[in-house]
Amino acid sequence: MTFRFYCFVSILSVFIPSLTEESRSQDEESGELPPVLKACDEKGNHDGKIQREELPDRLLRFFDNTDLDGDGVLTWQEVDEAKASRFAELPKLDDVIGELDAQTLDLLGGSQYEVGWSEGKLTDASRKREIAFLIRYPMNREELVPIVLLSHGGYGSSFGQYAYTDLATTYARLGFLAVSIGHRQSANEIQHRYDRPLDVSFVIDALVRTRAAALRIPGGGGEGALPMPPDFKGIPDVDHIGHIGHSFGAFTGHAVGGANWSPTMGIRNFRDPRVDAIVPISPQGYHRFGGYDEGPDNNSWSEIRIPVYLICGELEGPEWRRQPFDRYPAIGDKFFTVAKGWGHNIINGDATTKRLLSLNTAIFFHTYLRQGDGRDRIGTLAWIDGWTLERKLEGPKSNPVAGTQTPARE
Repeated sequence: MTFRFYCFVSILSVFIPSLTEESRSQDEESGELPPVLKACDEKGNHDGKIQREELPDRLLRFFDNTDLDGDGVLTWQEVDEAKASRFAELPKLDDVIGELDAQTLDLLGGSQYEVGWSEGKLTDASRKREIAFLIRYPMNREELVPIVLLSHGGYGSSFGQYAYTDLATTYARLGFLAVSIGHRQSANEIQHRYDRPLDVSFVIDALVRTRAAALRIPGGGGEGALPMPPDFKGIPDVDHIGHIGHSFGAFTGHAVGGANWSPTMGIRNFRDPRVDAIVPISPQGYHRFGGYDEGPDNNSWSEIRIPVYLICGELEGPEWRRQPFDRYPAIGDKFFTVAKGWGHNIINGDATTKRLLSLNTAIFFHTYLRQGDGRDRIGTLAWIDGWTLERKLEGPKSNPVAGTQTPARE
C-alpha cells in the first residue's frame, strides 16, 4: 500500500462513516452523501453534490483524492467508489464464534472448517448490470455444500459484497458456502426493488451452472458460471439455499421468499422457488418499498410459505417491523426476535451481539437446509438478557407453539 493511499484511507475513515460498520449509512434512507458531506452541501448550494469550496480545510485532501474525474465536483457515486477502495483492503474473514464446545457444535452439524475466500463479478447482459460477489467457503469439504446468500442494505453500492464478514465467516466455518452479493445502484427506488431480487436469482443461476460443471452435466460451466477457487473441493448444493439480508436486504429476502408487492416494473411477486429459508433483519412493514396490508388475506406476506427468522432492534419501531411476522401464513416455521437496546444498526453490533446473531441464524439454516434437529434451539444460543423470541411452529418435531418467550441463558 502506498503512503499516499494510506493517508487517503486514514482521512476517509475519519470523515466517512466507518466502513466496518457500513449498514449505519446503508439503511432505508441511504443513496446520498454521507452525513458529514451532506451537512457541508446543505450549508452550500444544496444540490446533492460537493464543490471544493463548500468544504473546510481539513477535508480538502479527501476531496482531491476522491474527485476521480477531476471535474471539481464530488458526487455520491465517487464517495461510494472511495469506500469500495478502502473496503477492498480490509480483512475478508472475521471469526466471532471461536472453537465451539462439543454440545453446541453437535447442534450445528458437528464440524468446523478452515475458511477460504474468493471474489469476482458476474454480468447480467439482459439488464446490463454488474453483480459483484465475495464467497467464503469451507476448505477440505468435498461433498455437496448448502448455500447461504447474503444481501446488504441500502440503495446499492459498489462495496456491498464486503458487508457482514462475521456472518459469512461463521456460515463457512460451519460448512456452508456463503455468497455475499453486491447490489449495485439502480436508477431509482422502484428500479432497485426490481433489480435486487433479480440479482439474487442471477447468482443462483450462476451457481447452478457451477454445479453442473462439477458434475459434468451438459450445459454447465462457461462464462455464466460462478467461478470457484481451486481449493474449494465441494459442490454448490443448489437444492438447499438460504438467504439473509438487512434492511433493503431484508426486502430482498422477502421478495425471493414469495412476498407480494405493489407493481414493481410490472411484477408483483419475485419468488424464487430455489430459496428454502430466509432471515430478514430489520425488515419493513407496510407502506414501504411496495408493501401493503389490507387484512389477513390481502397483504404482502401471506404467501411466504417457507421458514423465516425475522429479527429487529428494540429501538427501530419493532411494532412496524414485526408486521410481516404477524401476516406470515401458518405454513413453514416462523421465528421473531427483538434485540433489547439495539436500533437499526443491530447487524453491526458488538462482539457479543454478532456471536448471538451468527450462531442462531446458523442453527436456523442448519435446521432447514441440512435437516438438522435443533429447531427448538433456534433463538437460544449465546442468548442475551432482555432479547425476546416468538415462534409459530408446525410439523412433527414438536407441537405448534406461539407466544413470546425469553430463552434461558446458556
